[in-house]
Amino acid sequence: MKKNKVQRMKKHPLQKGKDLLTANYKFFQKHPVYTAVSLIILYFLCDIYLLNLYDDSATNLAITSLILVLLLFYFYYVHGYVVGCLPKQKQDIPTTWKHPKRIVLIGYGLIGILTLFLAIGYPIWIKAFSNVDGAYYQSQVILLICIAPVVEELCFRYFLYDRWARVRFGKWKGFFLTGFLFVLCHPVSDIQSMVLYWMPTICFYFVYDSFGLYGSIVVHMLFNFIAL
Repeated sequence: MKKNKVQRMKKHPLQKGKDLLTANYKFFQKHPVYTAVSLIILYFLCDIYLLNLYDDSATNLAITSLILVLLLFYFYYVHGYVVGCLPKQKQDIPTTWKHPKRIVLIGYGLIGILTLFLAIGYPIWIKAFSNVDGAYYQSQVILLICIAPVVEELCFRYFLYDRWARVRFGKWKGFFLTGFLFVLCHPVSDIQSMVLYWMPTICFYFVYDSFGLYGSIVVHMLFNFIAL
């Protein structure tokens, strides 16, 4: 008993931080609905606030929000692969892919570089898309192209569909249930707009099942970019 107490007292601060992240990760995985709902609420608050700002402070806030989203993405998803405490019955990476840990880390780095480049390098690449620049503010573009795809795919495809509905209700019932929730979280005013949102939703689910979470994030980013 004394040896165990001494070992606990001598634990390195970095190890304590790692243990805390692991404990939080396990909690997120054990309560996917609670986790997804809390993230969706935070995202909508950020969404409403950013869409009503039209000055430089909005851009700075959007970039800061993107950095926080990337950090949360690590805490909620990537960390499990780093420490090897993955949940069972998950489909976030195709089973045929080898070295899933390496793929997740490389994918995380690429998603981070891509979204930060699109956000910080906005004045560079936006010159080729003058219509977008005239119709939207920089903060709105960052929100729609960089932040929304990461948050929505993590919440709806990974936590609500993969970690909860698919396991509890089966693949197709889980797909329709979480797909319906996804559509309702968008500005649907009539049947036409509902059909319009269902089309990409179906696409995102098929991409998720075939290419995993990163695949659906990239396709979601591309779809939002084309839709602007």
